[in-house]
Amino acid sequence: MITPRERIPNVMWDVFSDKAPKPGNYSQAVVTKVGSIYLVDFAGQTGNVPDGQDDPLVLVPGQTKPGTSHADYSLQSQQALRNIGGILDDLIGRGLTLRVGSGSLLTHVQVDMVDMTAEHKKAFEDAYSSFFMGNSRYPARTFREVPGLPLPGEGCLVELTARAAIPEEFFGFSKF
Repeated sequence: MITPRERIPNVMWDVFSDKAPKPGNYSQAVVTKVGSIYLVDFAGQTGNVPDGQDDPLVLVPGQTKPGTSHADYSLQSQQALRNIGGILDDLIGRGLTLRVGSGSLLTHVQVDMVDMTAEHKKAFEDAYSSFFMGNSRYPARTFREVPGLPLPGEGCLVELTARAAIPEEFFGFSKF
């Protein structure tokens, strides 16, 4: 669902998708049109699943709580990428998801990781390359180690924020 912002009509929209965890008092993404390009700024996505229940803070199945194994980082990274992909898929429709041609609609991914060791970074790298398999170009990426993530509960290890650039001809909502 896309909701135009009242202060800036036809320029900025809030995005809410059932394909990602229900947000708190923020949008899952915000879309801004700049010329013939739609810029999408995603709110932080974690390894929580869009299970449709009242509690969106359920970590991906298979996650050991609290855990910090290679598998925990990998599972959470995969789910966070799926959450971003789900929001983008709802936004542009037509099954284009994150890929157009040989590149990606995502232009930048920021990775916030608790306890970033070489093993944990590799777990993310494996999930990232698997997610974008078949693309010859990857989004730019930034890693930051953080002391913790500001979410209730235990076990959240990875949070991704991202930006996408969607050419007008691929945007799924022609009414804008």
